[in-house]
Amino acid sequence: MARVQYGAIVTDLKGSIGGQVFQGGNVSKVLRNKGYRKGTSSELRQAACSRLVSQTMRWRSLTAAQRTSWAGVASSWAFLDKFGNTYYGSAYQVFTAYNLGLITIGLPVANVPLVPLTGEIVDFIAPDWDGSNTLVINWGTITTVEQTVQVFATSGVSPGRNIASGRYKMIGQEGSNAADQYLAGAAYTDAWGTPAVGSQVNIMLKVRINNWPRVFQTVYQSVIVL
Repeated sequence: MARVQYGAIVTDLKGSIGGQVFQGGNVSKVLRNKGYRKGTSSELRQAACSRLVSQTMRWRSLTAAQRTSWAGVASSWAFLDKFGNTYYGSAYQVFTAYNLGLITIGLPVANVPLVPLTGEIVDFIAPDWDGSNTLVINWGTITTVEQTVQVFATSGVSPGRNIASGRYKMIGQEGSNAADQYLAGAAYTDAWGTPAVGSQVNIMLKVRINNWPRVFQTVYQSVIVL
């Protein structure tokens, strides 16, 4: 389905129409034919759908008081639409997003939200690819707030590839309050294998507060494989 964002004129287009999809061009959106779509979803997509269903089922079992508690924090949990605009959702949407966030950082789900906290920006510095084939994600200062840095990476690509595009896989995570780096070598090779020397690995870092697990900081980096 196509989505249109209006300003004084049409300012953006996203989605698809029939067998075609809108794609960004140099100066405007263009329509291209959709590519081949695999008939069955991947294991990762199936796992994500399973997690979503588990939380929608839990919502039905909440008490009225518990649902009211989620309505009370709805204005503190901002969502972004496909155009990057901020909006605030329903109690149900916040409950689902909150608990999916907890699941992704390995924490137990909650029936009521905790008091919203302000995240502490993580000071990421340049990543390293050392001689022992280890990807090292670095940040300058250990935070005082309990937060989780989630690390996503691409396979080795040609240097100069657009860092915000490409296929990312989550390869691991580390508490920004527990350490000042994450050694991602083994996790990276498990996900992507050993990249070619001289190739570029693109990295996406997302930071969540442990008791208010909305992504509040996203940073893109890249490193050349040595």
